[in-house]
Amino acid sequence: MRTSPPTPTSQHPPAPALVVFDSGVGGMHALCEVLRSFTALHPTAPLSAIYLADTVCFPYSALTSAQMSGRARELIEFMHTLSPTPPQLMIYACHSLSTHLSPDLLQQDSVHVPIVPAVDLLHASQAPAQPGHTLVLCTPTTAAALHAKSFQSQPAAADFSLSSNVTVYGTAELATICEQIFFDGQAPAQAVASFAAAFNQVLARQPAIEHILLSCTHYIYAQPILEQILARHDHNHSARTITITDATELILAQHQALIRQALSAAQATTPAQRTQPHHPDGSPHAAIDVTVLSEYSPTHQRAISQFIQSRLASATCHFKSLRALMNRSH
Repeated sequence: MRTSPPTPTSQHPPAPALVVFDSGVGGMHALCEVLRSFTALHPTAPLSAIYLADTVCFPYSALTSAQMSGRARELIEFMHTLSPTPPQLMIYACHSLSTHLSPDLLQQDSVHVPIVPAVDLLHASQAPAQPGHTLVLCTPTTAAALHAKSFQSQPAAADFSLSSNVTVYGTAELATICEQIFFDGQAPAQAVASFAAAFNQVLARQPAIEHILLSCTHYIYAQPILEQILARHDHNHSARTITITDATELILAQHQALIRQALSAAQATTPAQRTQPHHPDGSPHAAIDVTVLSEYSPTHQRAISQFIQSRLASATCHFKSLRALMNRSH
């Protein structure tokens, strides 16, 4: 495993071509998918990326809308202080963050891909792969933003019918469960049981649900738990089959051409000497440098390195304190 030793907090990360934002490890899946797409197109081209895990404020579901908007501004303005050269691509791999992006924060000289703004989430939930009733499973922050956008005159809600064929359910528990699954391989049984009880009530209230849209990037790690809950629910109530779709994959596919264009532009301006000729078949391969900004412990850092390198053998991971860098930027 290639993990760099800690570097002094006075040193900023290298100017990145790609920046991925999230409150925790939810966006790791999106990061790896984008980097794998890049290496498939440019197998010998180097690339640097920053993954910003805002663990200080995890989970975002605990923040009010005003606090979330303020944190979004703080993070993006901080990223602009790291390098005089803006990144080619900035991916907001958090639905709560994406729904609170202010247009004035989005620099014109970077490509911005929110996962997902409310309008895209609505479109995705109303156009599943098959017809039928869709449950949008998200955080309370995202649910409140969707509710406010659709029902401006009513108080925000985290569990409601968006339309005749779309139900929105915001859960504050599942993101934390997913973090535990990512690092420990499992979550505490009591936490899972508490979520399952509440989730079963949603399924019972809406027996027509045929599709579930995972609308938090963390939730992909809980898919096996969701499938177990659905299997027990279906056994007890009906013979229906409920499909699960990851909204992150829908949005990445929607923006695939834009992402490839941005990363190809980054490749064209990156020095070629960082290519490392150590592929098992003897051919040169890309040097992918990933700097993770967070407050994760060394044990968690090793788990993150293993996750990234299991999907990108050529990746080298570095870790820095987000809090220390942000304090120095003020």
